[in-house]
Amino acid sequence: MQALQCYVSESEESEEPPLKRARSSSPVAVRLPAPQLDGLLSGACALRVPAASDTRCVAQTAQEESAADPYEGRLCTLPLQPGDYACHVYLPLPAPPACAARQLSVFLDALSVALPTLRLLPLPLSQGLHVSLSRPFILRRHQWATLAGALRARLASCGGGGGAGGAGGGAPFSVAVTAHVSALLNEHGTRTFLALQLHAACAPRLRAWDAACDEALRTHGVQPHLPPGVPFLPHVSVAWAPGDVTRQLEAAAAQLESQGVRCMGWTAHVSAVKLRVGRLTAPVWGEGTAREAIFT
Repeated sequence: MQALQCYVSESEESEEPPLKRARSSSPVAVRLPAPQLDGLLSGACALRVPAASDTRCVAQTAQEESAADPYEGRLCTLPLQPGDYACHVYLPLPAPPACAARQLSVFLDALSVALPTLRLLPLPLSQGLHVSLSRPFILRRHQWATLAGALRARLASCGGGGGAGGAGGGAPFSVAVTAHVSALLNEHGTRTFLALQLHAACAPRLRAWDAACDEALRTHGVQPHLPPGVPFLPHVSVAWAPGDVTRQLEAAAAQLESQGVRCMGWTAHVSAVKLRVGRLTAPVWGEGTAREAIFT
């Protein structure tokens, strides 16, 4: 697995810290049970279900952990006031093909044996996969339309935006999600993310978009996606675990891959960049931007 230097976290939750970074260190040995490949790969993956005798113990443990720390160590970096909306600019990806989704589910299920605190992100895989083009930020209601307009203009004219230009901002294209996994730690050390890297050939276009989003967001007082000097290396987060478990996660993933349990890359069709405001979204590049941005 390649080491990544530094990353801003995805924005599935407004409480998520903004910065993720890879931690390079010596591997930690993790003992894994032999994977049941025949049963897992022959059809749809069945998630592990505790035995009936263990159900009460598992439920009681989860309830005690939730009561002790309902946020699982996460820190709220976007303290919302009345009238504030948590926002995020991102590139939504469609669901992976059935074969890739099945192998990813098998890999994550086997990984959760070694790391029981692992949480899938998102569930199901058909929803929420994306590449971030901003850190989480806050807008007021009267700023929605002006920022959407600024993003549309920047993305339509930036180098690497491609396509027909104009209000539509470019033609659809494809990105390659690779099978290379990385463990990324947020800046507060409260969450470790398991990410699939995008192919390097996708980086120039997405890097141009990331810079264009930074320019538009700067006019609204939003910090850049990444700190100065940190390269934009796009990735898709698929799971996370509380705390700093980068070494354990990387060691467990490497051992699974050595046993033949690994992810499968796929090609994803990209047709829009979206601005999320609270629970609403509006396209700011691609499909739907030929008219006034409408939040739905």
